[in-house]
Amino acid sequence: MTSTLYLIDGHALAYRTYFALTSGGTNPSRWLTSKGEPTAGIYGFTSVLLRLLEQERPDYLAVVFDTGKTFRDDLFPEYKATREKMPDDLRVQIDRIRKLVDTFNIPRAELEGYEADDVLGSLANWAVDKGLAVKIITGDKDLLQLVNDRITVNLPGRSLSDAKDYFREDVKESMGVWPEQVVDFKAIIGDRSDNIPGVYGVGKKTAERMVLELRDKLDGLGLAEGDGETEAEPLLDEAGQLAADAISALENLGYRSAQAREAVRRVLAGQTRRAREQLNLEGLLRGALGRLNR
Repeated sequence: MTSTLYLIDGHALAYRTYFALTSGGTNPSRWLTSKGEPTAGIYGFTSVLLRLLEQERPDYLAVVFDTGKTFRDDLFPEYKATREKMPDDLRVQIDRIRKLVDTFNIPRAELEGYEADDVLGSLANWAVDKGLAVKIITGDKDLLQLVNDRITVNLPGRSLSDAKDYFREDVKESMGVWPEQVVDFKAIIGDRSDNIPGVYGVGKKTAERMVLELRDKLDGLGLAEGDGETEAEPLLDEAGQLAADAISALENLGYRSAQAREAVRRVLAGQTRRAREQLNLEGLLRGALGRLNR
């Protein structure tokens, strides 16, 4: 039987449990110690962690945290600008949760300049290369792009007990596209929660059709699976004609020229950038992976 690496999105789980315990008219003082220290996030995180250890008995386990500002903030200063800040009484609990993870002797991974999502994705793909299965426990639907026959993503439902494992078919049913198409889909439609604008005038259904109809042509670039930088450059020589063909195909299907051009530009730019970033991120993660090799 294949062993499984469980990866916990630390900040996401802290958020998820904190709001589950403090919303709905709950008396805030219930989660304060006698000295006034807030504990809702710590309690909720610990409860889920203990239940996971007792009920699912993971073969391997690691927890990943955000570190703060990332390269995305430099590329796009408005990134997440409209998102509400972390509540002050939760912010002070994050370091406690980090110490809790360390006390359990669970490997903790975080990398300056990168989000937990970046580290989770790289660790997941690394583990699959090592022959492991992976289960990611998070609250972020962006990670559904990782789902395949070896990687499962667990997302919360209406309550903590309603969490659901997402497989390939579940991603298609939920988002309208397959996991490997999620990045292209988001490139076109944008992401309101992260303050990333989409292609003007293109809604969810139109974006789904664009991605599904374009996929075969764009796969001709050979970049969809994230080739390394040295392999990506020669392939870009073909991008101009492939992009023109893709734009023409969308226009023939009735899409406006401006929408077709912007959709293709975003998808190609995203695939090329991911190809170039992959080797750099994997190199930076070697130190974090060392603890998991033991």
